[in-house]
Amino acid sequence: MTKEKSENMPKEKMSTRIVVWIIGMFVLALGTSFFAKSHMGVSALVSVPQSCSLISGWTLGVWVNIIYAIFVVLELFIYRKFSWQVIVQFPFTFIFGRIVDMWGIHIFGNLDPDNIWLKIIILVLALFCTAAGVTMMVHANIIVNPPDGILMALTTVIPRDYGTLKYWGDALMVVIAVIIGLVTGNLGKLIGPSIGWGTIIAVFTIGNMVKFFNKVIVSKVSPVKN
Repeated sequence: MTKEKSENMPKEKMSTRIVVWIIGMFVLALGTSFFAKSHMGVSALVSVPQSCSLISGWTLGVWVNIIYAIFVVLELFIYRKFSWQVIVQFPFTFIFGRIVDMWGIHIFGNLDPDNIWLKIIILVLALFCTAAGVTMMVHANIIVNPPDGILMALTTVIPRDYGTLKYWGDALMVVIAVIIGLVTGNLGKLIGPSIGWGTIIAVFTIGNMVKFFNKVIVSKVSPVKN
């Protein structure tokens, strides 16, 4: 290998990671929007923003901004120190929320299925896009997604591994969404669009899909893997 090639490799790998991370962010946001459009329940992490959106009238993207920003603040509180790795999650949160609304309002704004089979197709697309987006962003390793960041922070103060906290976190988000519905008297409005079969299916499938993508695709993509 020539000296010129060896000097260019790190830069090329970083540029590849950035591209993969950006694509992953757009794909993950698309999955988030598809979950909302399926009317069969969103993923656990989005259940609170979706519930707040349905009750308040503010867009899903706006509530993703708010909830994810709260996660970032909690991360800083848990670490009890200034960290650029955490701070950079703030601009990501804002951008991600805007992309969610771009997909859900400006591109698929007229998508409102009333056919059960179309709803199922959209739900499958939501699962696929969410798993694919998560896989790309995790392996690109540029900026941590706030829901993952808060769980990583909690592993430093709670004697449990990330996987265990992931299940607890998902369950807690659904419980909070239910409580929001009960307190506001809108639980009936949330069952289906926010909390439904799609939520349960997401809990048991997205993680396995991410593992599948890791094994079949990511392990063979050396520029991102190395």
